[in-house]
Amino acid sequence: MPNLQKDQLFILIKSLTKAEKRNFKLYASRSQSGGDSKFLRLFDALDRMSAYDEQLIIKKVASIEKKHIANLKRHLYKQILTSLRLIYIQKNIDIQIREQIDFARILYGKGMYMQSLRLLERIKQTAVDHHQDVLHLEILEFQKLIETRHVTYSRQVENKVERLLMESLQRSQITHDTNLLSALNIQMHGYYIQFGHIQTAEEEEKVKSFFNTHMPEGLDKRQLSFFEKANLFQSRMWYHYINSDWSKARENAGQWVNLFMEDPRLSKKDPDLYIRGLYYYLVFHFLTYRKEDFQHYLEHMERFIASSKEDLNDNSKMLACVYYNLSKLNYFLLNNQFEEGIAESQAIQEELAKYIDFMHEYRWALFDFKFAYLHFGTGDFEVALDYLNKIVLVKNCLLYTSPSPRDRG
Repeated sequence: MPNLQKDQLFILIKSLTKAEKRNFKLYASRSQSGGDSKFLRLFDALDRMSAYDEQLIIKKVASIEKKHIANLKRHLYKQILTSLRLIYIQKNIDIQIREQIDFARILYGKGMYMQSLRLLERIKQTAVDHHQDVLHLEILEFQKLIETRHVTYSRQVENKVERLLMESLQRSQITHDTNLLSALNIQMHGYYIQFGHIQTAEEEEKVKSFFNTHMPEGLDKRQLSFFEKANLFQSRMWYHYINSDWSKARENAGQWVNLFMEDPRLSKKDPDLYIRGLYYYLVFHFLTYRKEDFQHYLEHMERFIASSKEDLNDNSKMLACVYYNLSKLNYFLLNNQFEEGIAESQAIQEELAKYIDFMHEYRWALFDFKFAYLHFGTGDFEVALDYLNKIVLVKNCLLYTSPSPRDRG
């Protein structure tokens, strides 16, 4: 199980790659006119530590006093995040759009509102192309603010203002419904965590009523946006999963995955959501014993992760590691390849160890359960019990909800 460090700054520094550390040093050196600074010496001290020790920091860095260390740590934390933002701005389209909105606000603040409007118009299309609905709405609201407060000559262009108002109204509706659907997605997942699978007709009616009550109205009257569809398919998937209808849940997970198949650019934009979708699609192939389809999509997941490795951030790499290895273990279980699964277990555990400070204990418990399942399949009951005892000893009530018929994915 994970052994989480308590100091956030220390965890952040330990998560940095060599390239990120080098970039931070260059950034910090350029921003500091006085040469070597206290926060750089603090960075070096923390980087060399194997475990966080404030007394050792004070001892190693003589110029740092205990009363100043809290403020110095906050400053260092901010500087590291700023340097990381400069790296990832080219990889994250939402950061790029936000930067352009910030530039537009600066121009507006200097009275250059026509330049601000032109910049907003350009970046708006980028937001549309990449399904950045909330940022799209923010741009529209900023455009409306400028139009209401200044003479922009927009009335000289036929229906320009009217189109802006209509676009804002439509985008507000999309954002509103996306919010409701994402809430429904979370609520259905939470419903399963709290109540598990239905056992009676009364429970079936209760979850049906809950689902229908929280479903936004009028979704069938217009073309849904990408994230509206993604949250709708996930919500339906959880609904059918709670009802133990694996086939319909598999169909919904397939719709979720197909959103990315239809527009491969989106898998680069949000690889976490795509990998998660592939994982649940595989789970339902596992639960319905569809061996050939399971192997096909497992290989697809493997190829996608391998081809995207350079573009994945640390969180995406962790999720890819977790979901791919869980799926790989499910493959061995599905095909009764217990010995082969056990042979892979050591390598999987070594790979997971890289994320020991970041993975939730529930995910560790899932792996332990599958390792136990593999050893049970070979008749090695003592080792299977060792893995199961690790789960039982976890002091977390979230791990003790109603079990599903096989395993919980």
